Amino acid sequence: MGKSTANVGEWFTSSYSSGNGQCVQVRCQEESTGVRDSVHPERALLDFPKKEWQAFIDSTKDA
Repeated sequence: MGKSTANVGEWFTSSYSSGNGQCVQVRCQEESTGVRDSVHPERALLDFPKKEWQAFIDSTKDA
């Protein structure tokens, strides 16, 4: 995901999203990162501890 301009605690959509309204949203907080479906934001979300989210992001970067 690209750099976010959202404030801590605000949901944002990746700058890489195609803009069709069917994407994943992310909310960065002090100790965790939440991930939810933008089409159904009221449904369950995934909440990752900060270290686990960073490990995921690091694993998606080009070598």
